[in-house]
Amino acid sequence: MPYASAVVERTMKVQEVLLQAISGMLTWLQADEILGWQPRTLRRWRLRYQRQGYGGLWDRRRQQPSSRRAPVAEVARIVRLYRERYTGFNVAHFHEIAQRDHQVPYAYTFVKRLLQAAQLLPKRRARGRHRRRRREPRPCLGEMLHLDGSPHAWLLSDNYICATQV
Repeated sequence: MPYASAVVERTMKVQEVLLQAISGMLTWLQADEILGWQPRTLRRWRLRYQRQGYGGLWDRRRQQPSSRRAPVAEVARIVRLYRERYTGFNVAHFHEIAQRDHQVPYAYTFVKRLLQAAQLLPKRRARGRHRRRRREPRPCLGEMLHLDGSPHAWLLSDNYICATQV
């Protein structure tokens, strides 16, 4: 698998900084700051560079697939199960039945994303932000709505004068 140019540039930068630190042109603390690494990480990379040379600076994760990756046959089995027997089920019910009856060991989120990638389920959009409804402003400045049903006559009278009417 060919490396992207950004990966090559990063590897060359790491090599350059390590060589300058090894030769004494930079202190190890300066090298830490330039690379943004912790001292322990820099020591590990220095040892790797000294043992393996330039090849030790390449990202080793790109040489092999993830150990946690699901087998292709198992993924195909889950998709086929949903297509043939459980079409129309929502993800939660399908996942529960698949675990119980078909020994599917994967998490709900994995199954949901798998079915969405196979375009068997719609991807739901995130809901918009809740917009508060503004109440209609009171006709008099400072007037409040009285809600407690007070028996006092002064609240019930029509003689109440609004401050703006005076």
